[in-house]
Amino acid sequence: MSDSENKNIVSDLLTEPQYRGLRYLFVFVAILATTLSQSFFVFGKSAEISTGTIYFFGAALALSTFIIIYFNVSYFAPYYLSKKEYASYLLILFLLVSILVFAKGAGEFYLFATAGIQKHVNMITILDGLSNMVLYSICVASTSIGIIFRQLLEDKTKIENLESKQLRNSIEEIKNRIQPAFLYATLDYTSKIVKSKPIQASDTLYKLSDLLRYQLYDSTRHQVLLTSEIAFIRNYLLIHQQNNEGNFSFEVIMNGNCNKLIAPSVFTPCIEVLIGLNATNICADFSIQGEEVELKLLVSGIDEENDFNEAFKKLKSVYENPILIKKAANNLKIRIRV
Repeated sequence: MSDSENKNIVSDLLTEPQYRGLRYLFVFVAILATTLSQSFFVFGKSAEISTGTIYFFGAALALSTFIIIYFNVSYFAPYYLSKKEYASYLLILFLLVSILVFAKGAGEFYLFATAGIQKHVNMITILDGLSNMVLYSICVASTSIGIIFRQLLEDKTKIENLESKQLRNSIEEIKNRIQPAFLYATLDYTSKIVKSKPIQASDTLYKLSDLLRYQLYDSTRHQVLLTSEIAFIRNYLLIHQQNNEGNFSFEVIMNGNCNKLIAPSVFTPCIEVLIGLNATNICADFSIQGEEVELKLLVSGIDEENDFNEAFKKLKSVYENPILIKKAANNLKIRIRV
């Protein structure tokens, strides 16, 4: 059995409603066994006290413990732990257990007195009371484990949802605008070559205007042609290659009929995430079969482990359909289907 399966079993036993009866049964048996064993330990050697009285005392002690556990599970633990008021919860738990231990001690002295056995408070009595405090505190507090575990799971889920929402928001920003750094780098590159290579500078600005038009207008439509999406990616990679003065290379391959409609900016976030992680080479292979479009990417230059993890998290968060990401040597293999 795998570790994840073991964790799921433990989680279900502690939190799922269908196991509530099993949890109650376990607590009932554990508490009853504890109180009866303590009763026989205290009174068992006293022949003056009947076995029935010992059983009655143990059952009464168990009932008192169950009452405290009931209030703990139903009121105190949900209220204070949900608000993270741990000090208040521990104080109330200490007071309840103190009352229980004091009542237990008083009951023991009363039964000994009615049987004609004289008992006096001494150091052993005090140590016994302290040990009872620890024992019953553990018994009562342990019933809150399910509540604490459930709260931890809820907090973890909230954190994961917030992280996922943050990542999705960042991807949406990428979808709806050209990154300022990319825009400034393009304008800087164009200004440098405008005199020496005016035709290339004009062509770069033309491609940049196509990118902006696609981002501002086409990406707001319900559907766009796949050819428009591929043209955007090719122009984006070409301009990025120019801006990096040959330190970046790419290849775009198409197989199949690209004249089909898809949702806008489906593949561009993936490309822009990889560019943002300083990829040095991207090979994009588009395969169209019927209604399905598949993009296979072979990426080089993302060497840092943190960058691999960052790419994995961002891409997994934005694509609802299954996305395959594999790390092989210094390459990153990505497959996206829409």
